[in-house]
Amino acid sequence: MKQIEISDEAYQTLTKYHGDVKAYVENLAVEAREVEFVQEGIDAYNAGDCRPLTEFGGELQERFGINTPKA
Repeated sequence: MKQIEISDEAYQTLTKYHGDVKAYVENLAVEAREVEFVQEGIDAYNAGDCRPLTEFGGELQERFGINTPKA
């Protein structure tokens, strides 16, 4: 993880409101990466890089040997 520097005052404030500053910053980094993944999915969808759920689901069923009951 990239090292960042913050002032003592900022560190004290973060500690007051969030406890373990290192864990808090690591959590922020994880959340930021999750936002990036969601945005990548939205961008792919908007670019037309998607397929019907029934097609994808059928592939998963075949790949993992899942049989679905007929209605």
